[in-house]
Amino acid sequence: MALFLIVLVGLTACSLINSGDSRLILGNEETLVGTALLVCGRECSERGQCGQSNQGEMVLLNSEIPATFGHDMAFPAGTMVDIDQKEVRTAVQLSDNEQFPVSFYLVSQPEHGQGWVAGWCIGQ
Repeated sequence: MALFLIVLVGLTACSLINSGDSRLILGNEETLVGTALLVCGRECSERGQCGQSNQGEMVLLNSEIPATFGHDMAFPAGTMVDIDQKEVRTAVQLSDNEQFPVSFYLVSQPEHGQGWVAGWCIGQ
């Protein structure tokens, strides 16, 4: 829990891994399968789903449900994960009540466990 609070307090903009690399496909742009890479890129950070901590760039996850808030897990950006499941949920942007679909992935990694991550934060 302490790690989660540190990540939230230290949440800042971060650069996209391979930022100039047009080959990186994000999981909210296309359905990803197999293995993928957690990234703290522009979309992920602008939507508050990743940031800096004293342990480096971290991507936020939820152990129970696909969600953009209430995170209780954090994996280091750059972690390779297995994609176990995908769900699309409707998100509401609070500033203007715009509704849009968001892809979430249930991902797992032996050292860190299993959790749900927004497609903006996962690439292949």
